[in-house]
Amino acid sequence: MKLNETNILSILNANMQFVLPIYQQHYCWEKEQCNQLWKDIVRMQKDRRNNHFIGSIVNIDDINNKFTLIDGQQRMTTFTLILIVLRDYARSNPDSGIDAAEIENKYLRNNDASCKLILTGGDEDILINLVSGKADSYLQRNSSNNQEDEEVAIPKLIVNYKFFKQKIVEARNPELTPKQVYEALGKLKIVNIKLGNDDDPQAIFESLNSSGKDLSKSDLIRNFVLMSLDRRTMTRIYNNYWSKMEELFGDSEKNTTLMDDFFKDYITMYMANIPNEEQLYETFKTWFYDTTRPENVTVSTICSDIYKKAQDYTNIIFARHTDTEFQSVYSEIRELKMEVSYPFLLKIHADFRRGVISKEQLLQIMYMCISYVVRRDVCSLSSNSMNQTFARLRRRINAQNYVESIKTAFSELRDNQRFPNNQEFFDKFVSCKLVSKQRCKYILGMLENFDRDINDSINPKNFRVERVMPETLLPRWAEELGANAYGLHERYVDTIANLTIVEPKLEIIDNSFIDKKHGLRNSQLKLNSYIYEQHSWTQDTLVNRKNLL
Repeated sequence: MKLNETNILSILNANMQFVLPIYQQHYCWEKEQCNQLWKDIVRMQKDRRNNHFIGSIVNIDDINNKFTLIDGQQRMTTFTLILIVLRDYARSNPDSGIDAAEIENKYLRNNDASCKLILTGGDEDILINLVSGKADSYLQRNSSNNQEDEEVAIPKLIVNYKFFKQKIVEARNPELTPKQVYEALGKLKIVNIKLGNDDDPQAIFESLNSSGKDLSKSDLIRNFVLMSLDRRTMTRIYNNYWSKMEELFGDSEKNTTLMDDFFKDYITMYMANIPNEEQLYETFKTWFYDTTRPENVTVSTICSDIYKKAQDYTNIIFARHTDTEFQSVYSEIRELKMEVSYPFLLKIHADFRRGVISKEQLLQIMYMCISYVVRRDVCSLSSNSMNQTFARLRRRINAQNYVESIKTAFSELRDNQRFPNNQEFFDKFVSCKLVSKQRCKYILGMLENFDRDINDSINPKNFRVERVMPETLLPRWAEELGANAYGLHERYVDTIANLTIVEPKLEIIDNSFIDKKHGLRNSQLKLNSYIYEQHSWTQDTLVNRKNLL
């Protein structure tokens, strides 16, 4: 390892090219980071300081004066944007005291006219075009009338070019002149760390990556897996597996969180133990270095496995599949918010892929898991222990008697972890205040879907829960219910006997049962047919409906 304290212009003023690893995240500095850098530059010049330390970059000498930049991408890219702004200004203002050709030939391009900095993905073409003086075409194409919410779709390279152009060139009362900004760049101190063959780039990256935009757990895992590979192997594995996996989750910040969740569930699946969220990255590394793993398991086979598991995982969490039966059960799992079951679901899907179990067995096990979650909710059993139950359930699988071994494992759960039997579930189902249960709408929807063809089934989340007799007992309802009206209301109002789901556009008036029936006359749901057939809503009709359901 060689460390050299220098300045940003000295680093760029060499016939070399910085190339980002193919897996490196896109340029993502927000206005907040750019503004902080600008304030640092202004303060240094105003205070007449000779220098200001801005951090470090880490690179590995590759070949032919190409250096792989493994840390410092965001800073290097931002300084390149500032230099492009100054170069463009100098070209339009030849008397500015800034030499446009000097910036072009020393800090933006090499002797062979290649760019000093090569980014990844779509950022590469944008930066090359900016270096080539085509900023105006991008600005016109991405014009957003200065509406910040419309800038979300504009590449960060363009957004931040505009930011620095406004600060340096277009400000009515500029804090610094363009020449002062150019001079300031020469004072910005940076530590240039060049790694040798014996250095561990990932360990050094982790120790230095404490500023700028934080990396997610999945970013750290990706860098750890790919950073130690040679460029050809890295490119092959990234293109064949990792980039495809990232596409499954999408680009939004929310989906980055989902990817972190995936790795937590992936590790839980293999270890049958839930890792501490803060220690996920370290836990992954420990699992990755497992010395008991067969010798034929390579980085490539591990990444292939991660990609396959990610396919199953995203099918479940986004409820997508070409098979209607899988689509249906995934929709139920998603509606029920069964995240605690994901590690176990990954395991049984992996065995389905390997031909250990059939499609019918996989569906049977998933519905078994759904039943476990729903029954426990209805019976008011705490959900706190379910994550550990599902995490450890894989240990009970007997490949020779797969489905039965899982049934046995569920049936042997005791106390607060138990799988409620039919009688316990029935007793609670007909008497509990179902409307307060997290999964009330799902249960009503499944009752509606009973005996429906799968292609004709409804999605419960598209409907609303409705009480037959209203939550507040109105005078006409009290008259219709008779002498024990308030007792009946208290006993049944929130139970399954008095609950249904209706189409969201139906207008229903609660004044009396006749008004309620009138509102339900246009409902297409089977669940409402019994209600519409009744002449009154009494204890007998409530008991009959309870037993029917």
